[in-house]
Amino acid sequence: FDLDDTLYKEIVYVRSALRYVGRILNIVYGGADFCLELENSFDGGSKNPIQDVWSQYALPKNTFDDILSSMQCHLPIISLDQKISTLLRELKKFGGVVSILSDGRSITQRVKIHSLDLNWVDAILISEEIGDRKPSKKGYKVLQEKFSRSKNFYIGDNPEKDFYAPNAM
Repeated sequence: FDLDDTLYKEIVYVRSALRYVGRILNIVYGGADFCLELENSFDGGSKNPIQDVWSQYALPKNTFDDILSSMQCHLPIISLDQKISTLLRELKKFGGVVSILSDGRSITQRVKIHSLDLNWVDAILISEEIGDRKPSKKGYKVLQEKFSRSKNFYIGDNPEKDFYAPNAM
């Protein structure tokens, strides 16, 4: 399975991350409701609400990267849809193998997996850890070799990068 927007809605993660950053900014800089400012910027269509708020309030440039790093490590408030949770557990119950192949930063993806209570799956491959990104075949090949006695199915949400390699294989 792909992770983001397949096993859970990534927008929920984004909102969790923005709330986290807002709380930190409220503690460190105060003077504004940064949670609300970030939410309003995001809801207004901003592609980079943190940068927008940072500029709007002239926050120190030298702390921006620290905030982004801490956000990438925050424990997000996200959850699996009940139907997805049931599906995954039923697959395991009937002898299926469940694995995750996801693009992204290792720490960020692993805290998501922890928050979703998916540490029990049979294999987790994160692109940063294997030194490759989808649509490369590398991650798919690793899983195919590891579970060579199984039929392999990949479930994802992005036709441009999730299915190119498995279809080619």
